[in-house]
Amino acid sequence: EEAAFAVRSVVVSPVYEYVNTTEEPMFTAASGTYEKEQKIGLYALSSGVDIYYMVKPLSETETGANEYLDTEAFQLYRAPLTITESSVVYAYAVSENANNSAVVTSEIVIAKEGQSVDPGKDGDNKGDSGENPKEPAVKLAKPSLKGVKNLKGRKVQITWKKVKNASGYQITYALDGKFSKGKKNVKITKGSTTKKVIAKLKKNKRYYFKIRAYKTVNGTKVYGSYSKTKKIVIKK
Repeated sequence: EEAAFAVRSVVVSPVYEYVNTTEEPMFTAASGTYEKEQKIGLYALSSGVDIYYMVKPLSETETGANEYLDTEAFQLYRAPLTITESSVVYAYAVSENANNSAVVTSEIVIAKEGQSVDPGKDGDNKGDSGENPKEPAVKLAKPSLKGVKNLKGRKVQITWKKVKNASGYQITYALDGKFSKGKKNVKITKGSTTKKVIAKLKKNKRYYFKIRAYKTVNGTKVYGSYSKTKKIVIKK
């Protein structure tokens, strides 16, 4: 799921010069009410993207009305933001030979003493100081497992279709379809990789394989869904 954003109409008078438009940036904390101060990261799913941000106290923003912002007041994002009071974080993304993205927002409410915490759209927002209430929300496609081929020497070659924006992959294999017997994981550290040879398998045994992509965001691996399972008997 993608992080939820506060419903706001933000007008920044964008100028469209290119065919393509930069993807909107993402937040590591969704809009909601939190018990303590929060550290919020901003990230883009594509490379070569700069993110600009601005933080305004919630009391100075206009909810339910068009809000006009001067993008020249935004700063280049370099490190996670520490939010100590109820605020709205505004952000947009810039990339070469593309229009700037639209401005997106995350409304962070810091509960006062005695105030109840509303979980909001993303569930429990009990985050501790310096920690996000949940892992960053990243949407990755499910990999397409193209082939599982038995090679000579008790080896298997696995091929799959590249997943857009993936930092790498995790191959999981086992001796049963429930992945409970002899289960092992193999990590692929490059998102451009589309094949892997796995060795030291047992002859005449049936193996089950599946794969999922991951994206590294602020040092955290965020995984997508697993592919469909393929099975093979080791004959060579």
